[in-house]
Amino acid sequence: MPVDYRLNIVNKPKSVVITSDIPEKISVRLSGRGFQLLRMLFSSQAKELDIDYSNMRNTGEVLVIEAEHWKRAFDKVLPKGLSVNERSLPRLELFYTNGSPKRVPVVFCGRASGKGDYVITDTVLIPSRVLAYGPKSKLDTLSAIRTDTLDFQNLDRTTTGEVQLFPPVGVKCEPAHINAKILVDMISEQTYEVQILAKNCPQDSVLKAFPNNANITCRGRISKLREINSDNFSVTIDYDSVRLGSDRCRVRLEQQPEGVTVVRQSPDYAEYIIEPVSINEE
Repeated sequence: MPVDYRLNIVNKPKSVVITSDIPEKISVRLSGRGFQLLRMLFSSQAKELDIDYSNMRNTGEVLVIEAEHWKRAFDKVLPKGLSVNERSLPRLELFYTNGSPKRVPVVFCGRASGKGDYVITDTVLIPSRVLAYGPKSKLDTLSAIRTDTLDFQNLDRTTTGEVQLFPPVGVKCEPAHINAKILVDMISEQTYEVQILAKNCPQDSVLKAFPNNANITCRGRISKLREINSDNFSVTIDYDSVRLGSDRCRVRLEQQPEGVTVVRQSPDYAEYIIEPVSINEE
């Protein structure tokens, strides 16, 4: 029957940051006889094991705990007559650093979608950059930290959720979790009444359209539709296109704001008249 021990790394210099996940506990098998072994196996008392930092093998970027280090630690805590089965002792490698952290951006890897006519307009990460600790060889190639692939589906309002960060092996982030704010807006339609203007008219003529205004219906986010007005559009009739003698001319939408889609225009054609203009000679 395995026995669990809570693992502690002791006598570690304050400048050293272990960037690997340290197991909360290790499970080992004990050998021995009699009442002491039974008491150890079935005791409900928490058992702790201290590994001295100075006794760990240091490779420059990795701290290694091998069988000899485990055995030395267990010799200090096990009662006389009990021993640890060395075959159950793991080899543990822990990345560490005693250098400066690197501030890197966070990349959102989750998925988000709106419900019905609602759309996702943006994803705001708070904070958008985090501190990454790790060996220099790891940080030199690190350009960003990705988030967990959580799903935010069928949203009908702006939503904030906590997401976990997933740094590469041997890198530790501070903080380990961030907030993702999913901005949601509703899609709607809005109609704008825009004056029809004439272009390419000679100085002695005026071109007038009937009706004088066009209705332009746009589809887009409500927040965007509220920002724009009829002055953001340009609707024209062209004098050059009416000289062929037709009684109607094409109404053209020549300018529209970004961020919206024009779904309807009325009218597409308009009747017109051409009126002469008196030019006073000096």
